[in-house]
Amino acid sequence: MNKFNIDFYALSDIGRVRTQNQDNYIVIDNGEKGFLAGVWDGVGGCDDGKFASKTACEFSEKFFLENFSKSSDNIFTIKEKVENINLKAHLHIKELSNTDDKTYQTTSSILYIKDKNYFISHVGDSKIFLLRDNECFLLTKDHTVRESSVLTQVLGHLNDITCHNVFENIFENDIFLLCSDGLTSFVKKEEISEIIQKENSLENSVISLINLANSRGGTDNITVICLKTSINQAVNK
Repeated sequence: MNKFNIDFYALSDIGRVRTQNQDNYIVIDNGEKGFLAGVWDGVGGCDDGKFASKTACEFSEKFFLENFSKSSDNIFTIKEKVENINLKAHLHIKELSNTDDKTYQTTSSILYIKDKNYFISHVGDSKIFLLRDNECFLLTKDHTVRESSVLTQVLGHLNDITCHNVFENIFENDIFLLCSDGLTSFVKKEEISEIIQKENSLENSVISLINLANSRGGTDNITVICLKTSINQAVNK
């Protein structure tokens, strides 16, 4: 059983301009297997970004349920498994692209929590933030050409991808926020931190952030997952 309880709220919004939502997300609290959250943002310039993000989302959920164990694997084994979610999803999407003679591409930002650690595997320009002790930290690095929004790495692009991977300890009252760039194109890191600290619930935080992005243009789909850790009392007894 996880050392931490995790409360969360997630929402995806089409925005003010787009005619379809090409974002997808999952949040899975699987008890002894751990907690998995992810955001996928389909690349609009490819043949079907919505299909790409949906496929990656569904593949990631299946891979997690089939390959993650209830036992306490060592940190490096877990890190490899989390990275493999993206690597295997990438190969799966590439295979579909070749079969259909189309280009399917999507970003992927995955957060996994097990026992007292968090693990991140990231490709693209969606983002994961950590709010701890009233400070906000960006945990992911964008795979983009410097000072532009041109993506250099996404699932389904090129033959090989290099994931940005992170693993660290988690603490009580840590707040993680995963989002597509539909949020961060309009809302700064400092504003994200301010709103989460001001609101009285994760739900209100997510809704306020999405409303703010929409009020400033909402030219893209906006997906936000916000989660908070607390000590699992059952584990400590």
